[in-house]
Amino acid sequence: MLDSPRWKKYLIALIMALALLYASPNLFPQDPAVQIAGSRTATVDAALKERVQGALEKAKVRFKLVALENDRLLVRLFDSDSQLTAKDLISTELNPNADDPAYTVALNLASTVPNWLRRVGARPMAKGLDLQGGVHFLMEVSESDIRHQDEIRMVDDLSRLLRDQKLRGVVTRGVAGPVVTLHSTEDRDQMARQLVNRFAGVRFITGVSTGLEAFPLVGNISKEAVANAVGAAIDQNLTTLRDRINSLGVAEPVIQRQGISRIAVDLPGVQDTAAAINLMGSTSTLEYHAVNEAARGSAVAPPGSKVYTDRNGQPIVLLRRVIASGDQLTNATSMVDSQSGTPTV
Repeated sequence: MLDSPRWKKYLIALIMALALLYASPNLFPQDPAVQIAGSRTATVDAALKERVQGALEKAKVRFKLVALENDRLLVRLFDSDSQLTAKDLISTELNPNADDPAYTVALNLASTVPNWLRRVGARPMAKGLDLQGGVHFLMEVSESDIRHQDEIRMVDDLSRLLRDQKLRGVVTRGVAGPVVTLHSTEDRDQMARQLVNRFAGVRFITGVSTGLEAFPLVGNISKEAVANAVGAAIDQNLTTLRDRINSLGVAEPVIQRQGISRIAVDLPGVQDTAAAINLMGSTSTLEYHAVNEAARGSAVAPPGSKVYTDRNGQPIVLLRRVIASGDQLTNATSMVDSQSGTPTV
């Protein structure tokens, strides 16, 4: 009779024990939960925890635990009915102005796997949309909108160039790009020299004169320039979506580029579809305002200005006039200044 060496039996037993250990997280059910994340300047801290816990106790909503986890507040509940009640209660408590919510309050499922299992890397199997349900988004970057924004930016830049060069003319949007119409051939030739290699991916050619004092330079935006702009927009949106989805606390989200101009997003396990749609579809407005030096340090805004507060709570007075807005920003990167060591954009 053949008998295996004892060490083989020990090895098989060890492998089986490890397999059972790392499969055991799948036996722990998930808790219905309400997740709270701060938006804009709202903070999630111990004071917010006490506020939420007090509101739940006052309304006599039974809950398992209220805890801070990764810059978010997680309320664990016993069942789905309590989860829905708690979500409505917390939303009303934290966001009295529903049109401008300070906090994102969403339904979620919280893991009950013990911490000691997590520390050894044992986690439940990630379930996709087919097993766990959830939300699927397919988002598309509009090539026509990007082209439109680029043309508007070029029209503004060309109009400014005309003023700087003291040339008489007008800038309009044409079929394939911006059109600069000058009042003389001399002005047209001078403008043509200024436009050489000024705009990447845009070529200006001499157009047919349409009458007296109408000598055009016709711009043509190349397909490569539009494709590069679409690619940059996709990259920016991928970064933005990842940051926003992190606030939902979704386990194993899938965010990837699909084709030339689309982004596919899978959020397995997300129960609150409305919150996901609001979070994914919300837009931010970027505006640049100059500091009103005459009112520096004042808490009262003079005419044409508005008072804001900095991160330290100190008043700062800005002029209402917008210097530039986000739709004029084509690209931005973050880095560290080599001399001062401070973050720069």
